[in-house]
Amino acid sequence: MYGISPLYKNIKNSLYIFSALLIVNCGAISTENPCDPSSNAFLNTQLLKFLLNDTSSTCGIAANECGVLKMGEAAKIVLGQPDFVTSSGGNAINRFGPAGLALDTHLGGIWVSDGSNTRVMHFPAPLQTNMESDIILTGPMAEARSIAMDLSGGIWVVSGTTATNGNSVLHFPAGMNSGTSFDIRLGTGTSGSGQNTLSNPFGVAVDANDGVWVSDYFNSRVMHYSPPFSSGMNADLVLGVATFSAGGGPASISTLGAPMAVGVDPSGNVWVADSGNNRVLQFKPPFTNGMNADLVLGQPDFVTSTSPSTPNKQNLMSPRGFAFAANGAVWVSDGGNTRAVRYSPPFTNGMAADNVLGQPDFISKNTTMAISAKVTNNTNGIAIDPCGVWVVDSPNNRVLFFP
Repeated sequence: MYGISPLYKNIKNSLYIFSALLIVNCGAISTENPCDPSSNAFLNTQLLKFLLNDTSSTCGIAANECGVLKMGEAAKIVLGQPDFVTSSGGNAINRFGPAGLALDTHLGGIWVSDGSNTRVMHFPAPLQTNMESDIILTGPMAEARSIAMDLSGGIWVVSGTTATNGNSVLHFPAGMNSGTSFDIRLGTGTSGSGQNTLSNPFGVAVDANDGVWVSDYFNSRVMHYSPPFSSGMNADLVLGVATFSAGGGPASISTLGAPMAVGVDPSGNVWVADSGNNRVLQFKPPFTNGMNADLVLGQPDFVTSTSPSTPNKQNLMSPRGFAFAANGAVWVSDGGNTRAVRYSPPFTNGMAADNVLGQPDFISKNTTMAISAKVTNNTNGIAIDPCGVWVVDSPNNRVLFFP
């Protein structure tokens, strides 16, 4: 027994030296899927985790991307359906009509907004096809849309439409269960264009300061709220219009037209899916009311808003969501073109996308309501974890995972 300890130390010292060599030569390690047990990436990660006494999952949630996604590849997991060719709806604990999603960085798993059944559903890790949800939040809310996690593990949910319990963004506190109701409402529940009202909001995002950004669709603006939060509070910043009023008008460097999503990248830049103008805008801090955008994707300039009937690498049609990779790339759910596309830095106005999911190439579009593991319809949301990309395929009542 006494001889085992020195032997263990020698083995562990050798492993430390070996792992150091792996780190020094990291440029030679391929970008394989770290969730594939047969890959060198998986084995290298497990070795390092052993040395660090790290028992967490290799595929824990983080804003990353493996870099192995192939253009037009097939999804490997489907939530909401038993297989990749079924599209039926329903209100069972494994069925939904999805409108948005968010990775759960605290509990693990994924949150899906079930717009068809006015609820939000949590699916625990490990995620697998046709699995059942373990938490269901019902509000009360109107149509559940975009979801964002706050820094403490709570979630913000857009309660859209202008119906009863709509015109709001609802907060559910950390530690929630299926009986938990919201504790904060942004907006008043009544449609309006003032500093504390919203009109048919669609998107929500949380920044590094726990501030909340909301895309206010009918008012053609994006609102920002700073903590501490209280129901019915005033926003403290607005994009798309110079004052806290309704925006709109022709496309320009500072105006928005029916924005459907907002996102905040790791650098603090705010991205807006300016759906009515078929484009994505980026705003860089420091932020001021009605400020100019710094970048446009989906259009060649800040004053063009058209979209061709045949998709291509440069144009977008009614974009509806974002996800940000650790390498700086941004994925956009290009809803009108029935696909998700990736743009990689350095970014330039009107640049071409360099990858596509949901279609076999950049010029295809699902005009026949086809359904398979490779083909999507109207993509309403997107998220990235270390093992791939999650895409909301709303008309087919499913969420797909592309590894």
